[in-house]
Amino acid sequence: MPQEVLIKDESGKVISFTREDTVLRIKSGSKGSIGIPYRQILRADFQPDSGILTLVYLRRKKQTDPFGLVELRGVYQGSAVNIAAQWVESLMTHTYEDLGVKRQRRLKVLVNPHGGVRKGITVFMKTVEPILRAARCSLDVTHTTHQGHAFDIAKHLHMDYDAIVIVSGDGLVHEVLNGFAQHEDPRKALSIPLAPIPTGSGNGLALNLLGPEHGFDVTEAALNVIKGKQMKVDVFSLTQGGKRTISFMSQALGLMADLDIGTENLRWMGDTRFVVGLLRGILKFKACPVQLSYKVAESDKIKMAEDFSKSQAQRNSQAEASTPHVTSGALPPLVNLPDDMEGWTTYDKPILYVYAGKGPFVGRDYMAFPVSQPDDGLIDVMAQPVSSRKEILSSLGGAAKGETYWQSSLHYVKAHAYRIKPLGPKGSLAVDGEIFPFEEFQVEVHQNEKEREANIARNRALLEELELKQAVAGLGFTPTSSKPAPKSRAQPVQSKKRVKKVALDVEAPRRQSSRLKRAAIDLDESPLKRQKREAELEVLRAQEAEARLEAEERARMANRPRRHDLELSVLLGEEGMEKVSSFATTLQVVVQEPHSKRVADPEAFTYGKDNKREEVEVSELRERLQSLRIVSRAKVTQDRVYSAAYHPEISKDLIFFGDKHGQLGIWDARAPPDEVTDEDGEAETDENGEGGKYWRLQVYTSSYDCSVRCLSFETSISRQVYANEDGTLISSIDLDPTGNEMWLSDSLGGVTHLDLRENESKTRWYGLSEQKIGCISLNPTRPHFLLTASNNRSIWDIRKLTDIAVDLRDVTGSEFGSETVNDWLNTDSGKGCLRAEWRHDKSVSSAYWDPRGRSIVSTSYDDKLRRES
Repeated sequence: MPQEVLIKDESGKVISFTREDTVLRIKSGSKGSIGIPYRQILRADFQPDSGILTLVYLRRKKQTDPFGLVELRGVYQGSAVNIAAQWVESLMTHTYEDLGVKRQRRLKVLVNPHGGVRKGITVFMKTVEPILRAARCSLDVTHTTHQGHAFDIAKHLHMDYDAIVIVSGDGLVHEVLNGFAQHEDPRKALSIPLAPIPTGSGNGLALNLLGPEHGFDVTEAALNVIKGKQMKVDVFSLTQGGKRTISFMSQALGLMADLDIGTENLRWMGDTRFVVGLLRGILKFKACPVQLSYKVAESDKIKMAEDFSKSQAQRNSQAEASTPHVTSGALPPLVNLPDDMEGWTTYDKPILYVYAGKGPFVGRDYMAFPVSQPDDGLIDVMAQPVSSRKEILSSLGGAAKGETYWQSSLHYVKAHAYRIKPLGPKGSLAVDGEIFPFEEFQVEVHQNEKEREANIARNRALLEELELKQAVAGLGFTPTSSKPAPKSRAQPVQSKKRVKKVALDVEAPRRQSSRLKRAAIDLDESPLKRQKREAELEVLRAQEAEARLEAEERARMANRPRRHDLELSVLLGEEGMEKVSSFATTLQVVVQEPHSKRVADPEAFTYGKDNKREEVEVSELRERLQSLRIVSRAKVTQDRVYSAAYHPEISKDLIFFGDKHGQLGIWDARAPPDEVTDEDGEAETDENGEGGKYWRLQVYTSSYDCSVRCLSFETSISRQVYANEDGTLISSIDLDPTGNEMWLSDSLGGVTHLDLRENESKTRWYGLSEQKIGCISLNPTRPHFLLTASNNRSIWDIRKLTDIAVDLRDVTGSEFGSETVNDWLNTDSGKGCLRAEWRHDKSVSSAYWDPRGRSIVSTSYDDKLRRES
């Protein structure tokens, strides 16, 4: 096939088209040639009957000019028309399919007449629409008429469009995404690409897609609609007042919100209004009254910049990505629930503004998040502490290039989620440029499917590297070994109780809204009848209100902390009454003999120079690990498990689980299942025989009851041994080997000592950290050594720690704050109390002594497992 074809236009001028590697070379007459990149070619067609060949493309006259639409048309100068037809089709294939782009896309176009400088309709009709139609795109155009119109359209949109074109600013993008979130198939709706045409004020999405040079160029945006490729970008869920909102770009508080919200009346100025708002905010220089907390993923600015550069280089070197797989289903569930307190860090300095988001640019002159990545599963959060006007103004010079990132006073982190708690009644909050109430809220990132699959692959590789192939199979992964893994007999979790199947005629669900409950109103009813009907309705409303208040009061009373002793029948509840007898029998068997806390041989696994013995024991341990298999499985608690512990009874696998709503699950994992009666009245057992027996005890009315209870296996009575009335959350507990002394850690960075043989009034509290202590562990062989896990790991000698109560009791009572403890550590009496300390850049989530009391194993939010000996 020839690389060159010739046409003659109406004026008789001969034009040549020559295909080169990266451009189509066009030469007209004696003039010099021009090269048109294949991406800018919109259409080529050939009419065999008339011999007319047409080429339509986009071209800039100057580098800074917008694209102009160019059409060249003429009669093919050749005898074989099939050659021209093949050349045209080959050119179109090269400019579309070879670039991974679909031809003649079907587009839903939303035009906002009121966005930005109110030129959306004009821009679309005069500039954008001709370009889209030149590429033979199919257009379904709607002009929005009111706020929320785009939301309604997106909520009910058919899923047969290739993209949604949004001729507006970022506000309409926000509407569309939240409409998709309410769609009957949210995941599929959110997989439809959004293509912005920048006619708003800020146009943040267009800037991040097209770059600052072309972010406001509507012709470049129109070309992106035709030739752009689908890409995955993380979005956020913002929860506020029980309502969930999808956010795609940014959330701003304080100065950064004021410069947006406070200049709504200046939209006629375009993006210049943000500069006016910024200068106005700097003159006021008002602090933002909020508390910022976040789940940090990275806080080292240099490392974040290096990771960004590596990621960009990797993206540029990778081959063209295929179109992402589209899945159906509901929105992903929220991971960070409001009552989740584990792993959060609080920024405690006075704040001028908080800015969080995804995508480097939030405006043409402001690269707010220069290390932001579209699909890293994280949100970039920055907090500017109150400093001086001079410092803020001096940083503006490099804002367009992201140089404010390196400002020493700017606190910048990558986080999985963050929370804002207002500390005052007045303030500003803008989400994607939209005004939101200045109230407490939380934001978390939804990791895209590609990254989730990558995490699964990494975990599988790690397990196989450790040669735990059976564990890999048990977790649902496919081992890479050619030998099939032994088939586990464990079945999906299900109820052990069998129910006789009975065919039921079930009435279909009906809507029960108040509007539908109302009787039809007679249009001809008399005033007397209307008065009687309204009186009856008023009585009915009063009765419903009274019933609702009574139900709310019963619920409130049921959720009150239960401080009194609770019998087993109360803990098991009505549904578990028939299990009281079997559970009590199990407890009695366990308490026949005392079981002390297991302590390992301190000399176990110590080898010195005996490498051969070490190799033998490690090999034996590896063989035992490889032979592990799942022998029992059950849904022991109804909600998410927060803690678990083994009972030291060696004849049973008796395991205790605590869930997020205060339920205690007790599982006798290897117990034979109860016999049940089949439909013929004959006894049978569960065919798997692997579920064991379990009991669910509602010990607390909530997971944050702030109390500790002791369930006696002898008396079957649950007795409260400690309660924290000020609401401080208990994070971890441990007992000494005798079982007589208990230590608790809490969210205020303190530990509490209880002697269970004494009255609760003898309790002592010690503030050991400024941050939450998430875990404590007593050394099993030397129980006077207490290990705490906070932002660091610390070992305390509790023999000396309890001396504070003797030395300072007359001064401070039974509570000793962190300042008191720190002062006491510097005294002669306090020396040696803090035996060791290891500091971390990130929070330590757990730390435990090994059973020998010789080593410490800890986990941290830097995703590392550490062992210290």
